[in-house]
Amino acid sequence: MDSFIINTSKKEQRRFNLPLTIKSDTPLEKITVLEKKLRSALESQEDIIQESIRVTLNNIASTKIEVLINFYTEITESEDYALFKEQMNFTILEIINQEEIVLA
Repeated sequence: MDSFIINTSKKEQRRFNLPLTIKSDTPLEKITVLEKKLRSALESQEDIIQESIRVTLNNIASTKIEVLINFYTEITESEDYALFKEQMNFTILEIINQEEIVLA
């Protein structure tokens, strides 16, 4: 059997990956502003590895648009990472609400 066991206590980085699915009728200007504000918020976080930040328009479909948020952090301990991830999700939701963007 070929399988790998990942020892998370040995990891030096953890990946945060969040696809945001928004309604396809969202104006392009709002998507552009959303991406800029998300990138700026992530760049202000000291626990994020700055060169790993990616905020991109990932997919387009008839009913939805996907913006992908991706970065790495050096927070690897499970409980600390869970709290960090929750904080990031709240920050992202706050920006989405400020921009009055509707998730699909």
